[in-house]
Amino acid sequence: MDYPVVCEECGMIISETRHAASYVTISGEVRRFDDIGGMLLYDQRVGEDVYIYWVHDFNTEEWVNAEEAMFVLDNSLTTPMGWGVAAFGAMADAEAYATEHGGVVATYAALQEEIKTGKLDPTSLDMHDHTENDEEMDHENMDMEQE
Repeated sequence: MDYPVVCEECGMIISETRHAASYVTISGEVRRFDDIGGMLLYDQRVGEDVYIYWVHDFNTEEWVNAEEAMFVLDNSLTTPMGWGVAAFGAMADAEAYATEHGGVVATYAALQEEIKTGKLDPTSLDMHDHTENDEEMDHENMDMEQE
């Protein structure tokens, strides 16, 4: 493209590939976002019929089907809009990141539920503190076991 692509949610230019996300509606419309959290928020608020969600693998920057990816929620990770969410194409990569940097491993469905229930806080563009003492979140439901 010869022109900058802007985020559907915040209107900022999308400039960091590893954090960018997108989805395609059933009718073929493409929505682009500079932060995975922005896509989650926009999708929850707008409620379009989505055909497929895409995210970039944090390590390789390759496109990955979001519903097949694993995510790490990490308060210390700086993302364009401060959501602190990184996507990984493989469970092992997500677990390795979480082990090294901290954070909670989750599926895309779990993140969608977190937005729906307000546990990912869109008003402050920040997550609740994800620590062992956090009783607001049920980490058991978000942590995924390898099959």
